Parts: sequence; structure tokens; C-alpha cells
Amino acid sequence: MKTRGKTTKAIKRAAFGLAAVIILAGAGCPKKELLYDTTLSKALGEAGWTSVDFPRELLGAGTIVSITQSQGITYRGHLKDCVSAEQFESRFGLKRGNAGLEGKIKTSYKLDISALLNYQSIEVGPSFNSLKNFTVTMGPTREEALSDILVRNWIRANWDGLTPACKNYLRGYEGEKINPQETVFVLTDVLGAQGYTYSFETTSGAKVSLSPANLGQYFKVGGSAGLGTTASGDLKSDGFVYIAFKAAISPFAATQGAAPALSATDLMQARNRALHGSD
Repeated sequence: MKTRGKTTKAIKRAAFGLAAVIILAGAGCPKKELLYDTTLSKALGEAGWTSVDFPRELLGAGTIVSITQSQGITYRGHLKDCVSAEQFESRFGLKRGNAGLEGKIKTSYKLDISALLNYQSIEVGPSFNSLKNFTVTMGPTREEALSDILVRNWIRANWDGLTPACKNYLRGYEGEKINPQETVFVLTDVLGAQGYTYSFETTSGAKVSLSPANLGQYFKVGGSAGLGTTASGDLKSDGFVYIAFKAAISPFAATQGAAPALSATDLMQARNRALHGSD
């Protein structure tokens, strides 16, 4: 299916890009903890957001996902697959704006370079061992939100007339091993970050000045990674990556009137605890 085909490609592009945002500093920590920044997760939680298990280029407002404790978030489709893209924003009341997180979450994290070795999409160059630390800095955060009322009412009023493909997004495919009552959600309020940079230091504490000419000495980054070097010698991407959500609707509840046993937040928090331990 076309939308599913985009998933792997998009996540691979993001794998190196925002990976460090969710890394816990410290080379001596257990390997699983290096995949997640609990400081950021806690700060987001205190502000009412639920961290996703991995930053994504997908997961915008209106994304249809399944969430389980064993698999985390899996992209299924988008409400744009069920209504025309031209109608999407007005039909569901899409709003974009500043998330108001200035001063509530850190935007920069200084981490041990060994953390990057946990990501299989990263190929290191011959000079990688000369690096010790790196600092990742997120760009401005932005909130995207749909009207919960409009989405719920639309699902309820139009269910019988939806195409089979759209119903499959929302309730599960034939033979699919999920429980749509408990695991399928439409994300209606999500948080992302626009742009991020990496600054690197050597084992002696000197700043590394990267350029197109010497980048391959440290990293083998393909064009699909969407990264480039800056005038100050940092690695930079202008991409937009989603890092958390605040609200999600269960299509089953919208059509059957029964709330799921566990909310999207419950499931995601259980997933994060299973992967990374208690925050």
C-alpha cells in the first residue's frame, strides 16, 4: 500500500537526524538506556506531552497509528487517505502554532559519542575514534492540533460510507494481529521540532569543524539523510521531526461508544518503561 511504503523510507531518513535527541548521556549506562533521553521525556511529561519511542518524520496531526507495548507506535495511514487533502484542514480544524515550551524543556544535550554507535543506520569513518562528545540542539518546537470534536463526529457520522481501505486503517486488516478496540488511534495533538544541529568535540576537547570535504572522515552520511554542514562546522538538518503527542482518539470508541482499556498515553508510557526503564 502506498502510505505504508513511505514509512520505512521516512524513518530511515530520520534515523540519524534526531536520534541523539532521545539518547541518554553516559557511556557507562546499559545499552538500552542510550536510546532515550529521560530528562527530555520527564520535561515533556510535566508539560502534558507523551514522548514517542523514536522521533519520526511522520506522526503529524491526523495520523492513524497502532500503539502496543511490544511494538510502540506503528504508522498505519492518515485521515488524508480518507478525505481529500484539500478538505482536510478545514474539515478537522487543523491549527499550527508555538507549543509554549520555551524554558520548560532543554533544547541542547551534551552526550558521549559512544551513544551514536547504537544506531545501525550510522556508518563511521576512519577518524570517528578521535571524537569524544557531541552536543545536539533542537530548533523551535511546534504544535499541530485537530479538533477532537470534529474528528470524533466525522468518524461517527461517516463510518458506514468509508472506503474499505480507510476502514482497514481505522479498525485493522483482515487477519491482522491487533485489537482495534485497544490499539488503534488517530493522533490529534502532536509536537515536533524544526531543525537541529550536531556539534562534535575531539578527545582533547577541541571542537571539530566539519565541511563537505572532511565529513566522510567521521561519518558516511548518504544524501537521503538530509544533513549538511554549516559555516561554523556543525552538522545540520532543517527537517521537521515529531517527538511527542498530547491527544489521540480511538476510532472504536468513536463508533462503538466504548473507551479502550488503555489510552494511547498509557500504552506509550508502558512501551517506554519496557524499553528504557522507569523515568
